[in-house]
Amino acid sequence: MIDMPRYRQALEKELESLHPDLRWIAREVVELGGTRWLRMEYTARERETDRHFQMYVTSFRGRTLIVNMQARASEAARWTAEHARVVESIELRDCDLPPEAASRPR
Repeated sequence: MIDMPRYRQALEKELESLHPDLRWIAREVVELGGTRWLRMEYTARERETDRHFQMYVTSFRGRTLIVNMQARASEAARWTAEHARVVESIELRDCDLPPEAASRPR
């Protein structure tokens, strides 16, 4: 299980070092489909373009799982409803991985 406060602090520091112009919109723990997720939303310049990011982070089967969505900042409002639908559809199930995924090195 992820130590959310420590993980959040480390991830914030890493993102801020990658994107010196980062502007935070949200940093919070939310529950989706019965699972606690760290939600981080921010804007930053990437590849010469202002971008809007939404990142959801949790622990699944002892590993870190990240769902990351992004759009050009100028188009973020257009994608808000679609991103919300994606987030609302997230459900982690304790199921077996397909054989080809289970055999990959960790």
